[in-house]
Amino acid sequence: MPLSPARGIAGAAAVLTVFSVGAAPGSYSSIKSTGSSSWASGDVVFSANSPAGAVVTVTGAVAGSLGSSCVKLTYNGSLPATVKLYVSAVAGTGLQTYLGIQIRSGTGSNADCSDFVLSTTDYNATGLTDFTKTLSALRAASYDYSTGVSSWSATNTAPDNTRTYQVSWFVLADNTATSRTVSFDLTWEARS
Repeated sequence: MPLSPARGIAGAAAVLTVFSVGAAPGSYSSIKSTGSSSWASGDVVFSANSPAGAVVTVTGAVAGSLGSSCVKLTYNGSLPATVKLYVSAVAGTGLQTYLGIQIRSGTGSNADCSDFVLSTTDYNATGLTDFTKTLSALRAASYDYSTGVSSWSATNTAPDNTRTYQVSWFVLADNTATSRTVSFDLTWEARS
């Protein structure tokens, strides 16, 4: 069948399209490379607590007993982070219901809080006279990072790399608090 003029032109155009792919002779081009790019992740790290280990250890407490202890945290991460405090574990025979708690943050280095300087109250602003702010209540309200108390904006440079927490406690004057125990873990978690 002979090609009509219209089909011949369409066929020629298709052939031209196939052969015109690529750079035409005499065209210009340029390529610029930025060189090797690199990435390094930062970290969010605490150094050892001062003092290391338990913040509070009490034996033989009676109704009306009270005290406080301090722990100093140092942040060494390369990234700025928000640090929160929560109660990650509670065990024992029920003393947490009768143990009032107050947590405050500030500065200081001594475990006995003798040089503690208050910046803010993180839990129980009323103090040791508020009998509803027990360890049980703190655990119920602050059990992970999203519910944690405090919002320390930590960096790895002074003065924002250290924070001292004062944990104050009292045993409620309630006869049902006798012969009970509690152990608990306070957890400070940093997230960037």
